[in-house]
Parts: sequence; C-alpha cells; structure tokens
Amino acid sequence: EFVASGPAPPPPATCTIENDTDYSGSDVGNQPGASAESCCSLCQNFNGCNAFTWTNYNGGTCWFKSSKGTPTGKSGARSSLVTSVVPTPPPPATCTIENDTDYSGSDVGNQPGASAESCCSLCQNFNGCNAFTWTNYNGGTCWFKSSKGTPTGKSGARSSLVNGATPSPCSTIENNTDYSGTDIGNAPSANAEGCCAICKAKSGCGAYTWTNYNSGTCWLKSSKGTPKTAQGARSAVVNGATSQCDLHNSVDYIGNDLASVQNGAASGCCNICRARARCKAFTWTNYNGGTCWLKTAAGATQTTQGAVSATI
Repeated sequence: EFVASGPAPPPPATCTIENDTDYSGSDVGNQPGASAESCCSLCQNFNGCNAFTWTNYNGGTCWFKSSKGTPTGKSGARSSLVTSVVPTPPPPATCTIENDTDYSGSDVGNQPGASAESCCSLCQNFNGCNAFTWTNYNGGTCWFKSSKGTPTGKSGARSSLVNGATPSPCSTIENNTDYSGTDIGNAPSANAEGCCAICKAKSGCGAYTWTNYNSGTCWLKSSKGTPKTAQGARSAVVNGATSQCDLHNSVDYIGNDLASVQNGAASGCCNICRARARCKAFTWTNYNGGTCWLKTAAGATQTTQGAVSATI
C-alpha cells in the first residue's frame, strides 16, 4: 500500500456579517442565496470573490466582491469579508496499486507522472478523480478516473482506487455543449462552475447548461437530456443526483393531466415531475421525440405499447 502526502483542501470560510451595510462597487458576479450566511461558502468557491453583500433581491441574492470597497448604509443589506480558519488536515490519500491492470473508461483528465505512486496524491488533488491508471506514455502519465470502471489486463499499466479522494459534486464540464430540453428553471451565474452548487441546491435539478446570456445564466435541468453542440455553452451533470423512479413499461396512466414537457427518455421525467407542483405521476411516450405527460395522480391504467409510466 502506498500512502501519498498532499496539501490540505482550502480551509472553510468564516464571515462576520455587518447588518444594514452594502459594500459598494468591486462586483465580480452574483448567485442566488437564501441568506447572508449562505453567501459565505458560495463566495469562497467563486473565483475572485473576497467579500459579499446579500440583499433580498429576487428571493435572496449574494453579490460577490473582489474587495470590501466602500461600506455604505442600506436597510436590509448584509455584508461581510470572507476569511478562513485552518482546519485539521484530512488523512493523506492511500493507494493499493494493481500491476498490469487498466481501469478502462471513466476518464476525467490526465497529468504527467513519473510513477504510479506519484499519481496517488495527484489524483487526490484533481477535481473529480477517485481512481487512476498509470502508463509509461510520454515518459509517464497518470490517467485520472471518476471511478474504477472496468479493470482489464494491460502489460505495464498500473492502477488504483484513491482512498481519501473527495468526489466532485458535478461531472467534468463539457465545453461547447448544450443539454437540450428538460429545463426546470434558471439562475444567474458569472461562470459555469458556479452552476454546480446552484443546481445541487435546487430540488429536482440533475444537470445544467451555462451560457453567457444576460452576463451569465445557469439553465437548470432535470436530467442531461439530449447533448447538442452550441458554441460557448458549458454543461455538466450533478453527481449523485436522484433521477430514477420505478418505471413501468407499456403502461399508460389515463387522465389527470397537469402539463407536458419534452424529454428524450422516460427516466428524465422523474425529476421533471418532482420539480413540478402537484405532479404525482407521469406517462412518457415517444410523441414529438419524447414527451413527459405529467399527472396529478396515476388514476386508471391501460396497456399502450411504448408508453412508460411511474409515480413519484
């Protein structure tokens, strides 16, 4: 077993909030936030943010700042600098390397590495990496993986899971890609990276597409839907998002219709229904490329070839 030493992750943010205070100017972006307290960690994870002002605009918004700027009185506004405390460092990554083994698929990136042992700490510090395969390609390369995938025999390859790795909350962002359809809402964000936390906080959100519309917008999705090429769009899936329900093939729920939403797969209807008020069931058919027929109740059933239904 190989034990890798590596730097601790960024320390958690701490904030001392000033009530009825606005930090004027120095804006670098914004995100929805239910309270000023929620802005503290959001700011820490937003590139260039060192302070924030929270207001109740649009149900609650964190206005991210590069610096404190000029504090001014503003009723209801709440502001703070974002500082850090040093936590107890996590245990170092440990790896049990399998020789002549390749973990096929699940790639999230790669970096040069002189040996398989060096890949252990590199993987721990690479976003979304939970395993790796090392080969002697180009003098030595660590091929980072989101999971072990399918182990296969490969002479000279060396692979391991990484104990102590922190799974990424979202998949690697796909550039110039739009997840078409399955929309359940939208929220402002200056960059695609900020959409991950926004999607995780939204009930029923399993994926997103970011575009530069209106200075940056997260288009929140119930599922990945149909990926399409779109210049400048950036998309990702939320890891661990609940999107499955107990699907029944060739079953059609008659009546009780609430709404219809286009979606290419029946499984995507699960989160669409969860995100819709009063939706308790659905029937999916291939109408118009795939449609979720949302229902207030399952009601009576009939056999319809190709239909897929479920309750929530």
